[in-house]
Order: sequence, then C-alpha cells, then structure tokens
Amino acid sequence: MTSDRQRGFSILEILVAMGLTAMLLTLAAGALRNYWLAHSLDGAQDELIAQVRERQEKAVSESHPLVFGLRLLEGSSQWGVVEYVPDDPSTTGTDEESCVQTALLTFGTGVQVSSASFAASAEATFCSTVFADASDYVFFYPRGTATAGTMTLLQPITNRTRVVTVSPITGRVQGA
Repeated sequence: MTSDRQRGFSILEILVAMGLTAMLLTLAAGALRNYWLAHSLDGAQDELIAQVRERQEKAVSESHPLVFGLRLLEGSSQWGVVEYVPDDPSTTGTDEESCVQTALLTFGTGVQVSSASFAASAEATFCSTVFADASDYVFFYPRGTATAGTMTLLQPITNRTRVVTVSPITGRVQGA
C-alpha cells in the first residue's frame, strides 16, 4: 500500500516549477519583444526604400518638368511624398514654381528618421520655404539622377539604426 504522501507533488515542488516557468516566460517575452522591434526597423527600411524607388521610377516615366521626391523631418516618424514643378513657362505654361506634398506617411512602432543629409538643390531650398520647417529632401529627376545623400532610421527603444543611401548619378538606392 502507498501512503498519501507519495500520490502527488508537495507545495514546495509546485512553487519551484511555477517559479522556473515564470522566469522562462519572462526571458522569452523579452526576446520576442526585441525581435519584433528589430523586425519593425527592417520593415520601415524596406518601406522607405520602396517609396524612394517608386519616386525614382515615377520621375523617369513622367514627363518633364516634374521632379519627385521625399520630405524627411529628423526626429519624426512622419515623412512625406513631394512633387516639385519648376517655374518654366515654356514647359508648364505657368511661371509659378510649386512644391506639393502628395502623401504623408508614418513609420510604425516608433521608428523615426534619426538623420537625413542630402546635397543642396534649388528644389529643396524652395520646398523648405513652402513647408517652413527643417526638413531634408531627396529628389529624383527625369534622367534618372538624384540628389545624393543618406537617411538613417532609428528604433529608439532598441537604439538600432538602418541607413538608406542614394547615389547621385545613377540614383541607386541601397540599404545597409
């Protein structure tokens, strides 16, 4: 015959098992959160590269004089898609230049533009006066060229960054 003591677990054994399970779940939750945040940064970089390439394709396929680009504000999760029209009466029929933001996009999960640095251009100077802020601009021109520079994306919670580079002559876009 078995005694009552041999039929189950003691309270101490159950508490130890529950404590170990809680520690493992805590470690797993932290690792999963870091994975999710790193994945959100990679997703934001992919989204930005896709939009940059779309602007480049649009600039090459549309008729002159439209110039397409992106408006980037450092320290913000928001960024815009812009179109610049120069003041060339022979091609536009008007002598007014314009810079219009056609879309305002937002990175998810706290990803933001840490820094953006592009070569100076007349389009960027004009658009800066239109929007009256410290945005930086990357523009793509009908012949496939672009304003050279880099954009750095930051996931502030993990302090990880991703860099997107645009080369001037070819307009090539690369993520690092």
